[in-house]
Amino acid sequence: MNKNEVIREPNGRWMKGTPSPSPGRPQGARSQFSNEMIADMRASWAKNGPEAMQKTFEEQPAMYFRIMASIIPKDVAVTVEDQRTPGNLEPEAWATLRRVLDLIESCKIEGDPQTVFAAIEEDLRARLAKPIS
Repeated sequence: MNKNEVIREPNGRWMKGTPSPSPGRPQGARSQFSNEMIADMRASWAKNGPEAMQKTFEEQPAMYFRIMASIIPKDVAVTVEDQRTPGNLEPEAWATLRRVLDLIESCKIEGDPQTVFAAIEEDLRARLAKPIS
């Protein structure tokens, strides 16, 4: 075996004690590349970011939301997913109930909430009652 012969294990690793034929990547080259890449991304974002986001949102909304979801820190995603509606209502049911409550508030109806709901129930029953023939 001569001095320049490369000796590797079957899986491709260098055999122990075998000097490398080349010095390899210069120390710090990978981090320098990464730092330059991040700087370029920052500059690109400063120049094009908001417009690119808006264009993606308008033309590819699924991609937009996939990207947004992928950059949310996991602890924030878990916190948002764990939120429940009051009474564990389905979101649509909660939205409807919230609409009723907002309507009552906007009409400036005075009185005990139970009395207000009793009046709403009575009105609905009268309005939706089927005539007896």
